[in-house]
Amino acid sequence: MPNASKQLSPNAIMAGTFSVFCLPFLMLLLFPLELGMVMDKSSYLVFHNIAEFFSIMVSLCIFSVGWYTCEQSKDQRALFMGTAFLVVGLLDFMHTMSNQAMPAFITPNSFNKSTQFLIGARLLGAATFLASAFINPEQERRWISRQTMMAAAVALTGSIFMAVVFYPEYLPATAIEGVGLTPLKRFLELVVILLLACSWLVYWRRMEKTGDRHLLYFLAAFIICIFSEAVFASYTNCFGTLNVLGHIYKVVAFYLIYKGIFASAVQKPYLHLSEANQKLLRLNRLYTVLSETNKGIVRAVDRDSLFREICRIAVEHGGFNMAWIGVVDEQTGKVEPVAWSGRNEGYLDAVCVRVGPEHDPVELTGAAIREGCLKVCEDVMNHPCAGPWREEAGKRGYRSSAAIALKLDGKSIGALTIYAGEMNYFRSKVAGLLSQMASDISFALENMEGESRRREVELALKEETLERLRVMESLYEKDQLLVQQSRLAAMGEMISNIAHQWRQPLNVVGLIVQELQLRHNQGGVTQAFFDERVANLMGVLQHMSQTIDDFRTFFRPDKKRESFQVSRVATRTFSLIEGSFKNLGIGFELKIKDDPEIYGYPNEYSQVLLNLLSNARDAFSERAPDHERLVSISSFTESGRSVLTVSDNAGGIPEGIIHKVFDPYFTTKGPECGTGLGLYMSKSIIDKSMNGRLTVCNTPGGTEFRIEVPSGGSEQSCPAC
Repeated sequence: MPNASKQLSPNAIMAGTFSVFCLPFLMLLLFPLELGMVMDKSSYLVFHNIAEFFSIMVSLCIFSVGWYTCEQSKDQRALFMGTAFLVVGLLDFMHTMSNQAMPAFITPNSFNKSTQFLIGARLLGAATFLASAFINPEQERRWISRQTMMAAAVALTGSIFMAVVFYPEYLPATAIEGVGLTPLKRFLELVVILLLACSWLVYWRRMEKTGDRHLLYFLAAFIICIFSEAVFASYTNCFGTLNVLGHIYKVVAFYLIYKGIFASAVQKPYLHLSEANQKLLRLNRLYTVLSETNKGIVRAVDRDSLFREICRIAVEHGGFNMAWIGVVDEQTGKVEPVAWSGRNEGYLDAVCVRVGPEHDPVELTGAAIREGCLKVCEDVMNHPCAGPWREEAGKRGYRSSAAIALKLDGKSIGALTIYAGEMNYFRSKVAGLLSQMASDISFALENMEGESRRREVELALKEETLERLRVMESLYEKDQLLVQQSRLAAMGEMISNIAHQWRQPLNVVGLIVQELQLRHNQGGVTQAFFDERVANLMGVLQHMSQTIDDFRTFFRPDKKRESFQVSRVATRTFSLIEGSFKNLGIGFELKIKDDPEIYGYPNEYSQVLLNLLSNARDAFSERAPDHERLVSISSFTESGRSVLTVSDNAGGIPEGIIHKVFDPYFTTKGPECGTGLGLYMSKSIIDKSMNGRLTVCNTPGGTEFRIEVPSGGSEQSCPAC
């Protein structure tokens, strides 16, 4: 009935049932003479036996369904009704066998005997209907079990059988031969009708509450049973038309009850199982789609290939009719399809989705992107979500659809839209898995975007690094040029110093040669005089040779560290520049206290000292002070460190630039007189090569440079060297 009348309301079905089965009964009551007839005994016996045995078979089928399906369906109402109808079927069998026209059933048959079995079956059936209305199939009751119900059925059947067959004198009469039904029989029929009416009301309320249309079988059967009992309470002749009509009603009612039991105990669970299998199949497909999507995310190298792979997976593994991904054009607000798979057939050419607030707020894909969530349309053909493309969707077999927003950094950039060939496809867990799929895709998009940004940053960093390397290379070339210039300047300075050192010895050599020539001309050259002058000449030449060795040693780089005394290095260094000091009238004093010993590179230390002395000399040359010019070197030990100071009274360094004197390329002499690398290199030698410190400060009237290095004559005294 539910399948045949899905479009009819329960009220219409009940009204139709009442009308169809009420009309024959009313016609017989209103026109008994015209419509009433009496069947002959043999014909009635055949009809009665067929009708009753059909009812008995239906009762046994009801029992079989309820009894054998209870373990699987857990439907206790079906078990209760099935066991009760076993008793009803047995009582109907006894009623049939007790008919007057049948041979004796243990004891002689009679009209009363047959009627008592009949009224017992009717009362039990009506009471069963009313009691079953209060049994919830989904709620377990301990007293309803196979054992208890079978025991009750056997006991009740046996009791009625014993009472009617063996002790009829203790039971009130329900029918009298030649008279008809007794008032008790008619009253009991009214009781049965009342129980059936109450059952109908309770079942109706349950159907309204649960919406279970399978209960319509029972409701229609109750109405037919009511008319059947009304007929059985009205007939006067057991072979008359009313009795025949009552049995026909009974057969139809029993069939509907069987259908109701079968639908609730077999068909309904089967449909639920079938639906569960369909849901499980959908979930398995979606789990496969989710798994394959994650694999595709791992394999994808860019966004376009990822989108194509997702659409392919949705169609091939998910069984969807079509899947497509659209991305929002920021300028126009239009969703442009970028990837699709499945049964497209030009559908995307007709689709025009926009996400602006002025556009269709119901259209599925646009709504999903605007709201940033999952949107589902369970009935494409009847819901407005399909928009103006409903007809095109129907041609391609789309029956339900879902759109999932794809996000990047929390902002919707597009949507994945999929179409299924069944209505109500996207429900509960299916929607949850689709949301999880969208989260995975959005996560992959964010990773790809981050990877793209990382590559861009790496490329920019690479370009910047290459540019810096080019700049550093250029600076290095400039440094090398400046160092070379500095070396040439230093060489020129040293040549000037050599000239100063050799000028006086050469004068002495010239005087000795002239004196020898003069004496020779005068004839006064004695052997002793000659030997004395040769000795003087050789002494001067040895002094000049030593000067050459000193300059050559000064420019030779140290290969290894060694111990040296500060006083010796200071004396030797000053001897290299002493001539230029004398020419400029610069006085010099050397103050040695404790004569500390240093472990390091003596030539590099000497270069630093020479640079400081040269700067002091140049300061006097630039400023030409009218007071006495003096450069002083002091050497002493302080807190375990060797300290050497070079001070002058040339006026000092301006406070605004004194902090820059150790910067590379910084000079106050001009490009023709200096490179700006002397003090920078000096500080590098002392700080890095000798683990010391070179500082500068102004003193009253001049400047003081201070060299501090660890004292000691071993490697432990200079660990950083």
